[in-house]
Amino acid sequence: YMDKCGGDLPNKLADIISKEPICRDRETEDWMTYNIFDWDCLEVRVLSDRIYQMYQDFVSELGLSCLNKDKIWIRGWGLALDNGKGVRHHSHSFHENTFLSGNISLSELSPTTTTDYYFPYLGWYFGYWMVQNTLGKIMLFPSWLEHKVDKNTTGQVRISLGFDMFTEHSIEYVSNNRNQSS
Repeated sequence: YMDKCGGDLPNKLADIISKEPICRDRETEDWMTYNIFDWDCLEVRVLSDRIYQMYQDFVSELGLSCLNKDKIWIRGWGLALDNGKGVRHHSHSFHENTFLSGNISLSELSPTTTTDYYFPYLGWYFGYWMVQNTLGKIMLFPSWLEHKVDKNTTGQVRISLGFDMFTEHSIEYVSNNRNQSS
């Protein structure tokens, strides 16, 4: 599901993420040690509201009922990819209680980069579905959907924000099936 977060919000978020050392190194597991939605700044709160609005639109399109905002948890991380860096093929979650994930492109690069999604079965025949990363574009997808980002060859820093949404049921599942360190 695609949408946009408009106005100056993408630029403000990019500025915040680009200044955070923890958002620059994808070689370590540091991105798993914080939640950008815990940061105390107006832009993050506005983004949280925008993601919830997008979630409401998404489930409405599917003809489903929407969970209340206080029944959804969100965890996010910033990513500033330097030239030559990428994100390998991965999914955010593969257990039976996965929910929704997303990413937001926070930089306008030329040439544009893509986030490449691999749909089960279709990917065998057609390869990745390549979505151009344009400033402010938000993608919402099932957490199990595999995807990747090729190496950034723009000569510029590619800034984005990834997030996972959890329901009460999925939080309970994770709490009961993960060790403390994970």
